[in-house]
Amino acid sequence: MIRVIHIAICVLVFSSVRFTRAESAWRDPFWPVGYQPASEKPPPKIDIPRQTAAPIAPVAPKPVADWPSARKLLIVTGYAESRSGARTCLLNGKLVQVGDMVSILHKNMQYKWRILEIARDSDKMKYEEVYFGPPQK
Repeated sequence: MIRVIHIAICVLVFSSVRFTRAESAWRDPFWPVGYQPASEKPPPKIDIPRQTAAPIAPVAPKPVADWPSARKLLIVTGYAESRSGARTCLLNGKLVQVGDMVSILHKNMQYKWRILEIARDSDKMKYEEVYFGPPQK
C-alpha cells in the first residue's frame, strides 16, 4: 500500500511539473544555472526604406563654335613665294603650305582648319573648317 501511495505521489509531482514548466521540459545539462534559451520566434522584419534614384544633374549646354572670332587669332607674320609659284607663310610662328592643318585653342575649345589658299594678308587667306571640340592631343 505504501508503494501505491508512493507511485501516486510521484505521478502527481511529475505531472504537475510537466504542466507548470511545459516550455522548459528539456534542459541541456551544460547550460548555466538559471539559463533560459532564447525563444525560437522569427526575428522581426525590419522595413528598409527604398532608396529613390538621385535627381539627375542638369547637363551643361554644348559649346557653340565661334569660328570668326577664333579665325581672327590666325595671324600671318611672314610670306614667301617661289619662282614656280609655290606659296609658304609663317602663320602663328609655324611655317605652313597649302593643304597643311592649323589649330587654335580659343575659349578652352580647339578649332582646326585646312589651308586652301595662302595670301600676304591674314584676312585674304582661305581656310576649310575641319574640327571644333575639346582639345585633342
